[in-house]
Amino acid sequence: MRPITALVLAATFLASLCVPSSAFGSDAMFGAVGILHQKTSHSRRKLRRSLAQSVEFGPFYFDQKLDHFHINTTTFRQRYWVNSNHYKANGPVIFYNAGETDATERGGYVLNSTMHDLAQSLQGIVVVIEHRYYGESTPFSNYTTENLRFLNTDQALEDMANFIRTVKVTFPPSYSKSHHTPNPIVSFPRTNNCISRQFPNLSFTLPPASHTPWIVYGGSYSGNLAAWMRKKYPDIVFAAVPSSAPVEARVDFWQYFEPIRRYGPKKCIDAIVSTVDQVDQILFGKDKNAKANLYAKFGLTGLKYDDDFASLISYPLGNWENIVPGDNPFIDFCTIFNNSTTPAEYFDTYAEYLKALIVEADCPPGGIDACFTTHNPESSMYTDVTSPYRAWTYQTCTEYGYWEDAAPKGHTSLLSRKFDINWFQRQCHLTFGEQSITSLANVEDFNRRYGGWNVKLTRTIWVDGEWDPWRELSVQSPNAPKRRSTTTAPLVLIPQAVHHWDFDTGPSVPGTVKQAQVEILGALQSWLKHYYHAHNIEFRFQILRT
Repeated sequence: MRPITALVLAATFLASLCVPSSAFGSDAMFGAVGILHQKTSHSRRKLRRSLAQSVEFGPFYFDQKLDHFHINTTTFRQRYWVNSNHYKANGPVIFYNAGETDATERGGYVLNSTMHDLAQSLQGIVVVIEHRYYGESTPFSNYTTENLRFLNTDQALEDMANFIRTVKVTFPPSYSKSHHTPNPIVSFPRTNNCISRQFPNLSFTLPPASHTPWIVYGGSYSGNLAAWMRKKYPDIVFAAVPSSAPVEARVDFWQYFEPIRRYGPKKCIDAIVSTVDQVDQILFGKDKNAKANLYAKFGLTGLKYDDDFASLISYPLGNWENIVPGDNPFIDFCTIFNNSTTPAEYFDTYAEYLKALIVEADCPPGGIDACFTTHNPESSMYTDVTSPYRAWTYQTCTEYGYWEDAAPKGHTSLLSRKFDINWFQRQCHLTFGEQSITSLANVEDFNRRYGGWNVKLTRTIWVDGEWDPWRELSVQSPNAPKRRSTTTAPLVLIPQAVHHWDFDTGPSVPGTVKQAQVEILGALQSWLKHYYHAHNIEFRFQILRT
């Protein structure tokens, strides 16, 4: 859900290696949630491909309703991309919502991703749509609390449903129903005039949703949307592939760090746990001199609040979610302990590492607290209503939680216990106002409505990485109710994989990921064969050579 450490200050700190805190968006506040928000920039790099030379794939724009549930004629322009190079009549549509980020780069998924490969194999179309309130699909010019009131799960899902029901993919007169076409035209009741001028005299239209198999694919939060679309709109969503999908909303999400504790290099984890224990002995103690020395040792003299200190020193943990095949920044971090063998040496090594980063941050003299505090209500981190990061923060504050804090007492923690959900709740209040965010997100009600761990779906492929922190809230969590993998709801668990590795394509992809992709394709082909047989449609899948 990507991009950095698991806790706010850490994200802030890294994001710009410290300009004053006022320069950071609210993504900086939510570290690991910020990770969920930016979703592993490392893993995405392999999928990025510029569409500058391929304007026929988009972006295009669709007039989307602002409010689907009340009388309101206001619309906004929602951005999307389309590739039907591999389409054959009656083929499926692979539909991906880019989730909680600007979709400019993810538009490239129509050319280079597992969604593209599925469209090629299944002779279908791949569509990427941008989520409301992200990128260019923003209804308002700023993100005030009032303007954000239309940002919620129900509206986002209805956006996708409205798109599916309304979209018409039309092909040129030369199109043959038995052959592929490189140039579809995607249109809506208010068709983009530019597209109309480019492709006049249209003659063939994609069958409506009820006669076209729409397959919703998604990863992380976007994976949630895939599952919830299949649950809420089974009449128009033929199948879903939720990958790394934390469908169980939870406020106190300390389990995020459990895969790191379980699967990280033992010496490194021991060093982190030892250091955190030593830090907490001081922070929870009454020796003011010891605390002052602690802050100084980490290069944080002048920082006023213990929870901000605890957040900052958690920074290295964010490297775990950024692990991708061939690039393991967490292992790189762990090498600092190669020559350390005792708790005292672990502590000194960790402190030296963090202090070097603080120095690199280049905060102004005496400005450590101004640089890193999250307690200043006047900080533009809270007051800058033009910051796009407010959107995801709003979603976590109002619906999902996903607050990665320290483990409870009695359980080994990789974070200082000074870092608790009160820290996150304060960020919600300071960002949106206590009168607007009056309580914790009602995740119990949310899970009742959408199913949480107990959601039961057919024609749904659940994909997870064994080592993914977000697996802890997926249906394949070790703590979730046990479920069997079936032909109608397969469970695909990729050994030693992290966050939606199944998105990656190309020769560098590990065999375990390729095997998962084969399983995904196989399940979809099986369901589609039954669909075509039931509808008396003759259809043969493309056989690809690897």
